[in-house]
Amino acid sequence: MIINLDKMRCDGNIKVRLKDEYFEMFLQNVGEYFSKLENAFSKTPPRINPMEALNIISMLSGFKDYFDSEHEWERLTLESLGVLRKGISGGFFGKFSAFSGMAHVAFVAHNLSLKAPNIRPFVDGINKILVDNLSKYLHTTSEEDLMNRGSYEVISGLSGPLRYLIDFPENNEMIELAEKIVDSLIRRSEGKVIAGHNVTGWHYYPTKAEASFIPFDTPNGVVNYGISHGMASPLAILPMAYKNGIRRKGLEDAINGLISEYMETYYYVNDIIYWPGMITLEQRVGLKEINKEAVQMSWCYSSIGNLRALYLAGDSMDNDRIKQFVTSEYTKVAMMDIPNFLLKQPIVCHGHAGTAAVIHSMYLDTKIPELLQKALEMAEISTQFNIGHFFEHQNQIHKSNNTPLRTYLHEYLEGYTGILQSILSIMKGEPNENEKRLLIF
Repeated sequence: MIINLDKMRCDGNIKVRLKDEYFEMFLQNVGEYFSKLENAFSKTPPRINPMEALNIISMLSGFKDYFDSEHEWERLTLESLGVLRKGISGGFFGKFSAFSGMAHVAFVAHNLSLKAPNIRPFVDGINKILVDNLSKYLHTTSEEDLMNRGSYEVISGLSGPLRYLIDFPENNEMIELAEKIVDSLIRRSEGKVIAGHNVTGWHYYPTKAEASFIPFDTPNGVVNYGISHGMASPLAILPMAYKNGIRRKGLEDAINGLISEYMETYYYVNDIIYWPGMITLEQRVGLKEINKEAVQMSWCYSSIGNLRALYLAGDSMDNDRIKQFVTSEYTKVAMMDIPNFLLKQPIVCHGHAGTAAVIHSMYLDTKIPELLQKALEMAEISTQFNIGHFFEHQNQIHKSNNTPLRTYLHEYLEGYTGILQSILSIMKGEPNENEKRLLIF
């Protein structure tokens, strides 16, 4: 086996451990994953595509210390990089996005360069492609589209790349581009009139592809309060940009406007805080009722992600009132019984692993023990899924929902690598580059 599980058992960098039975399950799952990975690379050519290679590189970065052989780690990394390079040159990552785009590549490659500094020129090349893609997008996209589409969110919008760019204050070109994105988001924050009604600037019209997944008509557009596709993305990233030294006219007003939006629109069910998910213009202005009910507590759509974004905003803007509010609400959420989170999957997106990661990030900031306890409980649920059980469980969910099968071994957001990396991150107390990409920290 290329991975040494005893190294993990004895690792002094693991600060908190799962209960013994779950820790052993986790170790066995890690071993099984890397055995399958080794088998995939034994084929000629390796049976992986560029997106899988990208997520494999992320795994290799996170688990490097547990390899018995530096040579084996380097071999797998180089082979993965070879597949990734071919994907980049073939236009596989043609978008700028932080999910399946060049920002995604940049996050992972930069993190790898911390383990293997000799690939720094490769990262510089990726940064250049990312900057070019973003510059072209901002230059060629019409102002109408920028102001009316969901172009600001973290999955495929501007918030994800912005999170990457602000970490390079010494690179003038990257910071200038970050400032242009911030300026675009500031303009976007300004209110507008739709169908005779005043609405937030973050209101948008879904694309035809998006609309096909929405179970209601949206002739006048929607407002989305989640972090994966909604306003919580700029709620998190604009204050981060401010904290990292970006100062643009109107930025503080845009941030405070977002904070106010979230402080005015939450509701309670059994004393637990919630926000609307995606709602129509008619619901936003009070012409139709919002269904105020308990929903899944996940990273992407609900209070776990929204509260985290609100905390990051309060922290970046030195707003103790917001931080205290979020801390109080988060503690109440963390004390709920696991079934009340309404989660059905072990994955990062809308699942136990991602919820555990977000709660853990709040623990790192607040040191509230109840948060760590809940994060560990969530992580332990995910450890119970070995690879076979994971595929069976995920496929069954898709069949029952009559949705296309989307079950991945080498994928962070909805696949198995996200589970393993999230659990390791929690145990080591060190958020990974994917959690940065998700605006968790």
